[in-house]
Amino acid sequence: DCGTILLYDPVHRAIGAVHAGWRGVAAGLVAKTALKMHDTFGTEPKDLLCALGPAIGPCCFETDDDVPAAMHNALGAQADPFLTRRGAKWHIDLKAINAHWLKSLGVRHIDICPHCTACRQDLYWSHRKVGNARGAQIALLALEDPADDPFTEKVKDFYAHLTALRQMARSAPAEQLLEEIFATTGYLAALGVTENGARRREDARRFASFCAVSG
Repeated sequence: DCGTILLYDPVHRAIGAVHAGWRGVAAGLVAKTALKMHDTFGTEPKDLLCALGPAIGPCCFETDDDVPAAMHNALGAQADPFLTRRGAKWHIDLKAINAHWLKSLGVRHIDICPHCTACRQDLYWSHRKVGNARGAQIALLALEDPADDPFTEKVKDFYAHLTALRQMARSAPAEQLLEEIFATTGYLAALGVTENGARRREDARRFASFCAVSG
């Protein structure tokens, strides 16, 4: 349900990736990342290409007074267009606030995915809808090496594996799904990501069991 924001500077060939829940949105993490890219790589906001991925939308992100208060503390009256009161609750457009942070810096190119992760459970996991029974979503960003670096091919293979895994998640037998999930760790190892093997297998087994029950 949290927002994922991917930033690409084609001039300096620099990238940035942001994960922002509502606290991260209020803190302006996406703007801080763009400014850090400027300080580190020389990135100019006007050159950035930004993609805001699927996240919970204002249709489903229902909160108490603490969230709009945090947005007002950060943005003042500029937050008002993104906050809607419905009865005793507030509905917040987090993607629009992230876009506002970027626009305030002079970012011109912003693509916003319209999908709400809570509405589109056929495509995404939603903590708000299923709690800890959910799986995980990954936003992946990498620079492609003009020399066709083998690392780039590993990233492409990993993404293809995840796509296939997603397609089979609701229909495959639990044990087959378990093995496919655990096989993913081979891709992670190839990418230099290491983790405790016993923990990985237990997480995979729990996820496979959940898929078998939920269909």
